[in-house]
Amino acid sequence: FYWREHERRATRVDSRYSVENFLRAKAYYLVAGPLKAYESLVVWGAGQTGRRLSKHLIREGRAPDVFIDISPKKIGSTLRNIPIIGPDDLAEAWGRLPNPLMVVAVSSRGARRLIRETLDKLDLIEGMDYLCAA
Repeated sequence: FYWREHERRATRVDSRYSVENFLRAKAYYLVAGPLKAYESLVVWGAGQTGRRLSKHLIREGRAPDVFIDISPKKIGSTLRNIPIIGPDDLAEAWGRLPNPLMVVAVSSRGARRLIRETLDKLDLIEGMDYLCAA
């Protein structure tokens, strides 16, 4: 096996490898797979990645019930007519949603570690209560 790294490599120039197409594929397989076993969907991330992933989740027939975000500007507003709440309100929202699964859709450097720490404090288990998809 010989790996060739160059500017014309398909993963750099072919639109089939675009971030948008990967998000589309993630949404398709989330809906076809793990989300089938859950009634409610929570998306952590109302930024660019969460917006783009949620667009494809909705197209696949699974709209989030709520978004979680840390931005004070976003908390209390809506995205695609879906409420955005802060992490401090997550425990209450989680408790009232029937059989929820959270999809973490934040691609900022270091964010996944901080989100995992927050979810660990709520006794949520990765792979069972939440999945990271960014």
